Amino acid sequence: MDVVILDDERIIRRGLEKILRDNFPDINIVASLGDGQEAVDFFIDHHVDLLITDIRMPHMDGLSIMKMLQEEKPDTGVIVISGYDDFKYCRQALKYHAFDYILKPVDKAELINIIQRYYEQWGQGTEVCEGQISDQEKKVIRDIKFYLKRNYAQNVSLKTLSEEFHLNAVYISQMFKKETGESLTEYVLKIRMIKAAGLLRDTDLQIQEIADKVGYSTPKQFSAAFRRYHGVIPSEYRNSIAP
Repeated sequence: MDVVILDDERIIRRGLEKILRDNFPDINIVASLGDGQEAVDFFIDHHVDLLITDIRMPHMDGLSIMKMLQEEKPDTGVIVISGYDDFKYCRQALKYHAFDYILKPVDKAELINIIQRYYEQWGQGTEVCEGQISDQEKKVIRDIKFYLKRNYAQNVSLKTLSEEFHLNAVYISQMFKKETGESLTEYVLKIRMIKAAGLLRDTDLQIQEIADKVGYSTPKQFSAAFRRYHGVIPSEYRNSIAP
């Protein structure tokens, strides 16, 4: 299970990391972030099973991130950590289907119990997903892949696919992962990065133009994603293949 920790207090992040590593050796902490916008940028290119987040943070608060996840990645669970004065925000968090919340200062035993319950629930969902994919489901996946290849530059979310194919968003996510071995996010990223590499190689378009063509609102986001995928920034890639 892949987990992201989000809290603007470094000491709390380190404490949460230790609790998870000491008690859940099968959990993979894929990111530990202190800024809401950093989290949004990370979610663009990564599939995450669980987000453990504070409410109040710089640039984008936990509630805004939860709203985004509910719309675009509804299979990502959320556990909220909040100060006593933020209890009203916890009520709002539950509206966005937070799995649970815990108040600061964090009680270690309570947190372990909450994560254990989520881990068990997540495991049950994974077992369901391990069943055979039917021919009809394979056809749906082929249709989804074709749709993504035509619309990869758009902001295609699970909600978009749910409405387009008249299927439950979580079901689409699990079915796609089972059949392809990739999350929808990873699949779209792959399409974007292959297309971007081709544009860098075969055209004289500026980096900003290429970013826009493959679905990124800013060159900074595009460059970060390109580097994570290809290991170099776009300009370095273009220079490396120049005649």
